[in-house]
Amino acid sequence: SERGQAGAGEHVIVSPDLQLAAAAGGQPRQQCPHRRPVGESRQLVEGWYVFISSVSIVLYTSSTAVILGLFTKNAVVGYYTGADKIRQAVQALFSPAFQTLYPSVSKLAHDSRERALAFMRREILVFGLAGCALCAAVFIFAGPLVRIILGEEFAASIVPLRILAFVPLPVVLSDILTVQCLLSLGLRRDYSRVYLISSAAGVATMILLTSLYAARGTAVSVILIESFVVALTCFLIRRRGIALCAVPGGRT
Repeated sequence: SERGQAGAGEHVIVSPDLQLAAAAGGQPRQQCPHRRPVGESRQLVEGWYVFISSVSIVLYTSSTAVILGLFTKNAVVGYYTGADKIRQAVQALFSPAFQTLYPSVSKLAHDSRERALAFMRREILVFGLAGCALCAAVFIFAGPLVRIILGEEFAASIVPLRILAFVPLPVVLSDILTVQCLLSLGLRRDYSRVYLISSAAGVATMILLTSLYAARGTAVSVILIESFVVALTCFLIRRRGIALCAVPGGRT
């Protein structure tokens, strides 16, 4: 996602409360002693899409260690988990910025769709570049990071960390595309569809690659899943005619 802090910290950008607020469209509840207001019923239905998405995110983010444990020894799971904890810590560096920016993006989307899209384009550029820099740094300094944080006995965590180093970039981009774009613009069904499909495809991919390549396969599958989220969301955004990738004065 931006998504909330679902699963094992795979997504740490936007809290569930903010997602539910987006699903509710920022509309206050109406009180009625005799029957459920139409607005409240609509909020419940729309909030359901976010709930289903959160469950889907938990499914594929929490299953990594379980699936890896089915095909390898506990020691391998430990090495992978150590590498993934470092990746999660790096990824979490983006969380304060996105938590702060999301309400502004949501308000912009309510006031002016074009201004909101322009703001998201700037976010994609800035956070995309920052994500690339962090991913490169983790890849290059994977060895020292493992030795300092986990200890010399976790040398086997270096290779998985170098693979997982590229995960934060698609996660950051998918947060902008899913939560900040789809939810802010009211496309809750598309938001739910992205994670339902990605979860099913992701678990299947993870099982296949883990069975073939153990911890390396698990790490690669995480990258593929998060990249698939970005690709599928871009496809849905384009199909909806949203000019998120449009260049000012040019074509989409």
